[in-house]
Order: sequence, then C-alpha cells, then structure tokens
Amino acid sequence: MKFVSVHGLVAHSYRVGEQALSMCVDGFAMEALPLVRLSYELALTAHWIAQNIDGAEAVLNRDVQNRQAAIRTLANAQSATLRSGSQDFPGADRELLQTSSQVQARNFEQLCRDLEPGGADAYAYYRLMSWYSHPSARIIDSYVQPTPDNQGIAALRLDPETLDANIWVHFLAYSFVWAGRALDFVDADRTHRSELRDAARSLDIPDVLKLSSEAIRRTARAKQETRRASWKGPRQKSFGESFGV
Repeated sequence: MKFVSVHGLVAHSYRVGEQALSMCVDGFAMEALPLVRLSYELALTAHWIAQNIDGAEAVLNRDVQNRQAAIRTLANAQSATLRSGSQDFPGADRELLQTSSQVQARNFEQLCRDLEPGGADAYAYYRLMSWYSHPSARIIDSYVQPTPDNQGIAALRLDPETLDANIWVHFLAYSFVWAGRALDFVDADRTHRSELRDAARSLDIPDVLKLSSEAIRRTARAKQETRRASWKGPRQKSFGESFGV
C-alpha cells in the first residue's frame, strides 16, 4: 500500500510539475501556479507517506470518507441526474483502516508540521501559492492597472501583471527533489539517491524532510497499542501437555 501510494503521488507530481515548468518558461507563471502548488503538495504528501508507518492508510481513509461525503451531497441534489450519480462511487463502503495519522491526512498544515525542516514554513509557502489557486483578491488585483499614486484604477487589464517565475521554478525543483527522495525511501536499490542529493546541494535545500519527533512518538504509540490489542497472551497448555502426555 505504501509503495503504490508513493509511486502514484510522485509520478503525478512530476507530470503536473513538468507542465507547470513549460508554462513558466513560456511566460505563463501566474497560470502555472495552481499546478506548481499541486506538484508541491503531492511531493510533500508522498515524502510524508514514505516515512510514516500508517500514512498510506490515513490517505486511503480520507479518500473513502470523501467518497461517502460526495454520495451524501449528490443524494440531496435537486437534479435527478446528479442523484443517480450518487451510486457511482466504488469503494465508498470500504472499511476504514486503523491509523494514527488521520488528522494529518485531512489537513495539509498538520501534515507539514509532521516534517522537519518543514512545519509552519512549508505550509506558509503553500498558502502563498494558494493566492493564485483560488478566486482571491490577489488575482483580481493582477487584472487592474493602478494609478501612479496607487489610490485608484487607471485601467483594466485583459492579461495579468507579469509575475516573476524564478521563485516558483525553484519550488518546482524543490518538489522534484522531495518527490524523488520519497520514491527513494521505498526503492530497495536506491537508484537515484546520489543524483537527488547532488540536486539538493545545488539548490541549497535538505534532500530529506524527516518525520518530527512528535510524529514518530505518535505513530510508535499507535503501533504499540495495536500490538497490545491483538496480543492474546501465551497459549495455555492442556492438562495432558502439562504432564508431558
């Protein structure tokens, strides 16, 4: 489950990241930012799953719960067509798996706090990218030409103001390194470890965002509790076995 989860998220991080890079090179940095953000989120999630003993289970549970929520929403829709679509969610009845990381899987800020270095800084960068991924005032302002004193509107724009792509291309590079290292964690041959470390040194970033001490303690406690719950004690000998019969 962990290997397949990491593989899928890493593959998609690279795939959408490559498209975002092409858009940045072509001068569409602002339009590329939702994809930059997605590549970044995929990379950090894969990085987290690869080191977390129950991260894959938590992400799978989130998917099941999201499907259940979608079914409830569609079942209450006024459109008969939408209501009929509430049955098209295979896996929504799947039994939830035991995990200590459900909060982190459902809240990207909490997931970032599970990583060091990362934490609040990692989430802050994600929030910056979100300015360009939602209907925000930042997007609205990008289509307005202010007066020289910035007190009024001189003109409306059909194209957004030019956005410096350099910082966001760097974040794509960071995402590619962290996504690659996530796959490296679950690759027995460590095929690209040295190349990824070289890339991280060139970018002046850590090649690994390790699980925080709190995350390690949380998952260790959960694992211990699971073992205790499943332990049935030593097998009792029968009367005959006690006397060597």
